[in-house]
Amino acid sequence: MYKVLLADILEEVGIKILEKECEVTKEFEINKSGLVEVIADYDAVMVRGNTPVDKEVIDKGAKLKVIAVPGVGLNHIDVEYAKQKNIKVYNIPGGNVESVAELTFAHMLNLYRNVWAASKNVRDDNDWNKFLFMGGELSGKTLGIIGLGRIGLRVAEIANAFKMKVMAFDPYVSQNNVPQDIKLVSLDELITVADIMTIHAPLTKETYHFISYDQIAKMKKGAFLINMSRGGVVDEEALYKALADGKLGGAGSDVMENEPAPEQKIPHSKLFDLNNFLITPHLGAWTSDAQNRVAELVAEKIVRGLKE
Repeated sequence: MYKVLLADILEEVGIKILEKECEVTKEFEINKSGLVEVIADYDAVMVRGNTPVDKEVIDKGAKLKVIAVPGVGLNHIDVEYAKQKNIKVYNIPGGNVESVAELTFAHMLNLYRNVWAASKNVRDDNDWNKFLFMGGELSGKTLGIIGLGRIGLRVAEIANAFKMKVMAFDPYVSQNNVPQDIKLVSLDELITVADIMTIHAPLTKETYHFISYDQIAKMKKGAFLINMSRGGVVDEEALYKALADGKLGGAGSDVMENEPAPEQKIPHSKLFDLNNFLITPHLGAWTSDAQNRVAELVAEKIVRGLKE
């Protein structure tokens, strides 16, 4: 019987699928050093973003046939080296689309309508003063989407329901392959025209600090930036300066460049001191709907990959 190591949380629906075909070990809090010690015993491992599977881990996994991630990002996996070792690497690119897209708009609406700030003001000070929190409407605003994969396309679809003007930048997509209500433009045009810019691009060598001082300087004064991709895509020092100086009206992020494991404390960032910065702890895919869907899909891929 195949042996599968779950190095992070997986919903019960996925565990049941695996247990029909495999011997399953649950080590939800294992770190990289622990993984190095035990990986030799396993045919497959499932990890999330906080557990790196690099050359050292792969070399120790003499029996390893499958590495699976119940999500999209693979920046913590040495994919090329795994391929050299004939190890299959799976992710689940479509499982969390709806959840991430909806959180994008939760951030957008929260910032545009001052929801969190107004609620905090009432709760902390019993202050029933709407005049402190003039907001704006999404309708009629120009949304610039960086990264037009599944999530970016779903964000565009929702934006159209809000009657927003949608433009996008993605060097790997042509206008012929996107809906007519999305206008593909250059990065420079998107940055300079967008009222709200939302990022849905993977973290690679090319996209590290893709949004930098230079890019933010080109944005409209008072524009908003939403990052739902990976923390390293945005230069956090540049973002802090733009928010503190009033260049940007606000920013929302579900990610940080140096994220700890869940339930641990994140190092304090100057961004946390700003009232126009909204942060959530990588909640994008963290809905019961998405997690059950992803658990089922990743378990099926693991079983199929082991049998091939």
